Amino acid sequence: MGMKAYPVIDLIATGNNIRRLRNHPSIAVWCGNNECNEAWFGWGWNTRYAKQGHPEWDRIIGDQLRRQYYEVLPEAVAACSPGTPYHPSSPWSRHEGTSENSEGDTHFWKVWHSRAPIADYNATRSRFFSEYGFQSFPEYASVLRFAPEERDWDIESEVMMAHQRGGDFANMRIRQYLEDEYWPARDFRTFLYMSHVLQGDAIKTAIEAHRRDKPYCWGSLFWQHNDCWPVASWASRDWYGRWKAQHYFARPAFDDILVSVSYTHLRAHETLRHL
Repeated sequence: MGMKAYPVIDLIATGNNIRRLRNHPSIAVWCGNNECNEAWFGWGWNTRYAKQGHPEWDRIIGDQLRRQYYEVLPEAVAACSPGTPYHPSSPWSRHEGTSENSEGDTHFWKVWHSRAPIADYNATRSRFFSEYGFQSFPEYASVLRFAPEERDWDIESEVMMAHQRGGDFANMRIRQYLEDEYWPARDFRTFLYMSHVLQGDAIKTAIEAHRRDKPYCWGSLFWQHNDCWPVASWASRDWYGRWKAQHYFARPAFDDILVSVSYTHLRAHETLRHL
């Protein structure tokens, strides 16, 4: 699954890869791509070349997208992994349109990208949340592996910026949420720790909200589990395998039996002692 609307499919390689992976226990559904359908029909990708005077290129790419994800790949899955469902894209609700919270799956990024409050997880509904997330830094012990010198112990230092997946925007967003939800960190090491707690609390809030909304909502997948290099990111475990607070918070949030309290319906004079 990749975020490309216009590759040329190698059917032999596609079939080989499906056969190679089809018996893996994690394969519950095959997905054609990540966010291509959303980008094409909702983000303006289908008119990019028309704006440059070449609408015929948009038509060519659109035809390739439909052929690849609506015809070729589902046929390959049916032939090489019969019985396993195929999803043309994620998020996905229908052909020729963007996703809807009332059907299919949703990528929810208003919390984080749009700076919506973390509490918005409690109010947003979807049939299946297949992507949402919140960033944090690796813990101090991990940071020392790639930034051992004190002169680099600043999130804006050259070394730390080289290990920040989201650049200046992500640093700004973590600072903003810390000020919104808690308070500014007093030093570098405290900032790293508070970013962990903030991330963990955000994802725990989301998971519990989605589980409380069952049977309307039937799935909750946070982005992401791990990293491919030492970096500040949305992962719940860092490159060195150390668990972040998010990992500790998410594990019990997915317990088979969970007690989760929503404050939405409490009257102004009530507290948890009245329940």
